[in-house]
Amino acid sequence: MNYLKCFNQLILESKWDLTTREVVKKVISIIKENNPGSYSILSSEEDGLIIFFDWSFDDKLKEPYYLNGNYDDESDTIQIVLNINRKFYPQSLYDILADLNDIFRHEFEHHLQSISLIDIEDIDKKNKVGCFCCISGSVRLDIFLTLVFSQ
Repeated sequence: MNYLKCFNQLILESKWDLTTREVVKKVISIIKENNPGSYSILSSEEDGLIIFFDWSFDDKLKEPYYLNGNYDDESDTIQIVLNINRKFYPQSLYDILADLNDIFRHEFEHHLQSISLIDIEDIDKKNKVGCFCCISGSVRLDIFLTLVFSQ
């Protein structure tokens, strides 16, 4: 295994994690202001990705909250929708934070795929996952992880 390639992949992953943390921090700050509405958030100067965040209180929800995200490759934007049941707020904030991280990261990966920064494909469904990563079309990193499944 080429450990330098794995190290480079970890550096890329860390950069993507930083963007995720920054955006989620901005979203949580908006929620804590307790002013429901529609917001536009710039992920960073580097990415230039715009996130549209809409949130409201909805006491008719049976669950503590409803959260969903979507990436639009035509406009290169991410839409995040959050409805919170006041009966469970602010206790639900930690769960919302965790789900926001997951949802934004998932939609951000669609953005990275759209601009050809990453492409993830299954190589062998039995026990291997292949990850092909291309940066600006000039650098190629191939990393193959063998997953061990316990039986």
